[in-house]
Amino acid sequence: MNRIDWPSLFDEIHPQPGASDGDIISLVEAVTRPLSRTEIEQINAEHRHLASHIEELAPKLGVLPVFPWGDPAKWELPHEALPQTYLDFLRWSNGGSFRKGAKWFDTVFRTDEVRGYLLRYDLPEHMPGVLPFAFDGGGTFYVFDMRRPPRSGEYPVMVAHASNLGFGASRQIGTTFIEACQATDDAMSLL
Repeated sequence: MNRIDWPSLFDEIHPQPGASDGDIISLVEAVTRPLSRTEIEQINAEHRHLASHIEELAPKLGVLPVFPWGDPAKWELPHEALPQTYLDFLRWSNGGSFRKGAKWFDTVFRTDEVRGYLLRYDLPEHMPGVLPFAFDGGGTFYVFDMRRPPRSGEYPVMVAHASNLGFGASRQIGTTFIEACQATDDAMSLL
């Protein structure tokens, strides 16, 4: 694969030291590994905690309580290969912030953070088949849409706001990681 001149794709860069081969291997293993019993128990405990607050608050607001999640034991995590361009980017900068026009990757998740964001925001429940890789600095995720096999090793990149996760509320920003890097529109303007 040809090396990409990553700094040339952005107007402003704040890179971090690059990921090692071991970091990349750990990332791939982490995002494809099924949930452990401990993770499932922890997620269910967080859901019960949130449910108790929702049940308490709903009557005060005059609404019925809604619980927007299911059984994490049934969640499927991405199992396809990650785009080589994304992995190459991480080898250059494992994290950091990057701007192109009005669009910010702020911040790009480090290799050891991706699984945490995937699970913490219940993405396998709300948007099965996506993998988050960055925020925009305002609560909007950048995610790979891995619901279908890759095309030439790449997946479409979508934006989805953390407070309204779902495919109906998301928008595609690029057909590849490179295209998403080159996009200039602010993520919020697309939603």
